[in-house]
Amino acid sequence: MYILFAIVAIGLLILVHEAGHFLAAKLLKVPAYEFSIGFGPRIFHRKKGETAFSLRAFPLGGYVSFADPDDESTVKVFYQQPIWKRLIVILAGSFMNVLFAFVVGFGLLACAGGAQATSEIAVVQPDSPAQEAGLQVGDTILTANGVAVPKDDISVLTAQMQAAQGSEVVLTVNRDGQQLTVLVTPRYDEEQQAYLVGINLSTKNVPLPLGQAVKYAALNVTQSISAMVQFLQGLFTRGEGADQVGSVVGAVSQMAQYGNQYGFATFLSTVIFLSINLAVINMLPLPALDGLKAVLLGVEAIRKKPLPPEKEGVVQVIGLIVFALLFVVLCYRDIARLITGG
Repeated sequence: MYILFAIVAIGLLILVHEAGHFLAAKLLKVPAYEFSIGFGPRIFHRKKGETAFSLRAFPLGGYVSFADPDDESTVKVFYQQPIWKRLIVILAGSFMNVLFAFVVGFGLLACAGGAQATSEIAVVQPDSPAQEAGLQVGDTILTANGVAVPKDDISVLTAQMQAAQGSEVVLTVNRDGQQLTVLVTPRYDEEQQAYLVGINLSTKNVPLPLGQAVKYAALNVTQSISAMVQFLQGLFTRGEGADQVGSVVGAVSQMAQYGNQYGFATFLSTVIFLSINLAVINMLPLPALDGLKAVLLGVEAIRKKPLPPEKEGVVQVIGLIVFALLFVVLCYRDIARLITGG
C-alpha cells in the first residue's frame, strides 16, 4: 500500500512543481500552451482557452510548454516577456514545492501533533544515577520532592532536578500499580550543561495550537533547506554522500519502508523532505534545471539582449540526455540494492 502511496506522492510533488510554473504564468499573463502530466503518448487531452491540458502515458513527471507545437510563431513568445516575469515563472516551481512542504507540515502538526514527553520512563541508561537508584523502564514518576509531576508536563520534574544542584531528589513512582519511593542524585553533564539522572521519557503525539504549528512547520522547512544545501555542498566539493544519491526507485522504496515501519505521519514527513529536496535541486545551475534558466536570465540582463533560443535549447537537450543517463544508472543501482538487500 505504501509503495502505491509513494508513487502517487512523487507524482503529486512533480504536479505541484509544474503547477507553480503554470499558475505564475497565468497570473502574469504569460501564454502557456500546454500543461502536461507525464510524458510519452497523449491519452487524454482537453483545451481551455490557449492551454491544452494533457495526461500522458508515463505519469511520473510533467511539464508546462510555453510554445504551441502547432504554431511555430509562438516559439519566441516566452522570450519576448520581460526578464522579471520570466524569472518569477521559473522560480515559482520551487516556491510551490516549498509552500507545499509548509502546508503539509502545518497540517501534520495541527492534526497529528508533535512529540510530547510524558512522565513514564522509556529508557534507563546504563551506569547512570537512575540505574543506581533502581528506576526501571515502565515506571511512571508521580512526584519529585513532594511536588506532583503531571503526566503530560515534565517541566516540574526538570525544574526539581536542576534545583537540587546535585543533591538527592526523592521520587515517588508507580510501578505495576504500586507506589514506590526512590532516591536519586542527579549528575552534572558538561555537554548539556544540566543535571541529569540518565533516563529517557516516553513520548506521545499531541496536536499543536495553530500558532505553534505554523512556527514549527516553518522551522522544519528552513532546517530541511539548510540540511539539503549542506549535503549538496559536501557532495560537489568533497564527494561526500555520493552513495546516498538515489533514483525514484530508491525514493519509493525508502518512503514505503518508513511508512510500513512508523506509520502514515512519518510517511508524510518523508514527503515533506522530498518536496524540499525537489525545490533545492531544481535551483542548481545545471542544464535542464530551473537554476540554470535563472542564471541565463542574469546573463541576458547583463548583455542587454537575450541568448538565441536555439543555443539555449541545445544546452537544455544536452542536460536532458545527461540526466536521462544518470537516471538509468541510479535506477540500476537502486534495483540492484533491492535485489541484494544492500
